[in-house]
Amino acid sequence: MIREGQVNLIFAVVFGVGFLTMVGYILMPNTVGWAIAPQSVARVPLCMSSNGEWHYENTCSFDVEFRYCFQNHDNGTYEWRCETAILSEDETVDASILHNSLSEYAGFSVNACRVPYAPAPIENNSLPPLECYKTETKAAS
Repeated sequence: MIREGQVNLIFAVVFGVGFLTMVGYILMPNTVGWAIAPQSVARVPLCMSSNGEWHYENTCSFDVEFRYCFQNHDNGTYEWRCETAILSEDETVDASILHNSLSEYAGFSVNACRVPYAPAPIENNSLPPLECYKTETKAAS
């Protein structure tokens, strides 16, 4: 038989574990959050550091799939041009090459996702979505 004091103790333990799990999920998304719900913490824009000259570096300790997009204005039309790179820790990418190829710079968008997630694709030349989706891994044959 469970006594009143035991019910309070059980409630306190369950509540405490749940509370600590949620705090860990929110404050440590790349550790506790990744273990609990990877889809919701797959987007990691804070992993990418820029020096202000279109150079981006992965500052996180895991691989990141980074997509950068420039909007080009050419003859009255606007078009998004994007490139994607998978970057390891401290690896950099030079986005200035794509930037310099534009007729007229009209906008910029970046997205970074923790591998095995990837930035969501652009549809109908609209603004690139800031979401991540799980990429399918090929089975070994």
